[in-house]
Amino acid sequence: MPHGRHAPRPKFDTLFADRRHYRGDLRLMRTAIRRGWLNDAPQADRDALMARLRQATAARQADDPKNFRGILGECRAVIEAERSNQRADGRAWQAAWFGDRARVGRPRDRWHVSDYPHRIDANAVRRRAMAEGIDLRNL
Repeated sequence: MPHGRHAPRPKFDTLFADRRHYRGDLRLMRTAIRRGWLNDAPQADRDALMARLRQATAARQADDPKNFRGILGECRAVIEAERSNQRADGRAWQAAWFGDRARVGRPRDRWHVSDYPHRIDANAVRRRAMAEGIDLRNL
């Protein structure tokens, strides 16, 4: 390997490696699930992450079984994983039902007004008038 180059490492190999960062690691795992960062990870890496999570959870429960913040962080991570599964099922259902018309999500992912044939796009009319040299203040 050339000097100064490191071998590529799995994406989330440092999560749950240190007990002191347990709740922060849970927050990062929730973010990774929500943003889909784990979707592209190989199955072996995801299995290793879940094994480290189970090991860290068992260690936390052995140290302090009534640690409410740790329990709450675990619950939030499980809820986020379940929510992600439901969103994926919903997207698959919408794609099967509506096909290309299933435009959901952020406003920039939705159709523009000019994509609807029965609607008047005021910005398109304005652009056309300006291109033709019509003074819009006199209309």
